[in-house]
Amino acid sequence: MNFSIKLLLLFLAVFGFIFFMKSHSESSFDCGMAYSDGKPLGNEQCVKIDGSPVVVQTAEKYYVMRDAAKKDGVNLSINSGFRTYEEQEYFYNCYLTKSCNNGNFAMPPGYSNHENGIALDINYHGPNYAWLSTNATEFGFVRTVESEKWHWEYRPGSKCNEFVNYTCN
Repeated sequence: MNFSIKLLLLFLAVFGFIFFMKSHSESSFDCGMAYSDGKPLGNEQCVKIDGSPVVVQTAEKYYVMRDAAKKDGVNLSINSGFRTYEEQEYFYNCYLTKSCNNGNFAMPPGYSNHENGIALDINYHGPNYAWLSTNATEFGFVRTVESEKWHWEYRPGSKCNEFVNYTCN
């Protein structure tokens, strides 16, 4: 391969990467203290996706999965991403009192994976759930809550059905 072709390929690769990053980038912001197992981890940087804060590292992987779904005619969207301690406290109270959020299951504040940034609640209606069940593991996302088809976590290297049983490939 001659030098000019190599240079052109390098230019196209760099331009493609820059275009990808620009088309998926938003300004990041401090979304608050992250927690795991009840312990503070430090503040996280987030971006907004579909109106929800999502930790940057999880967002980067989600964008790749969302783009692949779109190529298959499936439009993924996020209903909930990163949560602060106070937001998790609200959802946990809803679960305890069954007075809000349909009384859906919620972990105590400081113990939800929404608070450490790996959990996303993804719209699972229409073709979305079937697509996620078949493809999400390929992008590092797995279902981890038996009763919540919408709850997916970014856990690279995990296998489908490692946490809960669902039909997948």
